[in-house]
Amino acid sequence: MMLYSTVLLKFDVPNKNNRIYPRSLFEYLDVTVRVFGETVKEYESVYECSFTELNQISHVATNFVLTDTELRCDIEILDTKPGRDLKMIIERKCKGHFAPRGMGSIRHAIDGVVTVQDDYELIAFDFLVGEEYD
Repeated sequence: MMLYSTVLLKFDVPNKNNRIYPRSLFEYLDVTVRVFGETVKEYESVYECSFTELNQISHVATNFVLTDTELRCDIEILDTKPGRDLKMIIERKCKGHFAPRGMGSIRHAIDGVVTVQDDYELIAFDFLVGEEYD
């Protein structure tokens, strides 16, 4: 098993997609939350290396920590084919990041920045190739 601590999001600053995630969207990770319609005390979920199917599960995210500026967590890399691939990518220090996948409305600003709105529902944090922030 590989345990990896990482920054998942930086709050209130545009990422490379010019998208801003306000801190308020993720404050529920510090308390009792609803995941897939169920109330749970600890937020833990399995995630993918891509956006495809169940056989792509590579990691579990736990121990979320919110600071004033970012969301951090521990990522447990699973002993699955996608997990082993992800472990190799991380160990080789290839450029990549964990990014949120969810649904909700957005607000476009004149400068091109997109702000995710309060109706956002987090589905997963997926591993994607490339850097998230400059």
